[in-house]
Amino acid sequence: MRLLIGGMVWAVLCFLLIPNWVIHPITSQFRSHSGMPIWSLGILVSCGALFGLAMQSGSAFAKWIDRRPWISLVVILGIIVGWIVVFERK
Repeated sequence: MRLLIGGMVWAVLCFLLIPNWVIHPITSQFRSHSGMPIWSLGILVSCGALFGLAMQSGSAFAKWIDRRPWISLVVILGIIVGWIVVFERK
């Protein structure tokens, strides 16, 4: 639960205080504004926390995932790819 709240707080505070800071390759230009906004990392952390809460032992979802371990990989990759597609700045 702390990761979920922490991710949301990170996203909101960074969006309000430093909305134009981006993650970009070290080889790119110094003043480049293309890349992933830093505040969007909070959303990524919150998505991971929600998946972790859903996977807590005893839930029907956790039992279903235990029978299909490859789905965890698909969900995690889907979250990361979705984050990149939605928040990539050009």
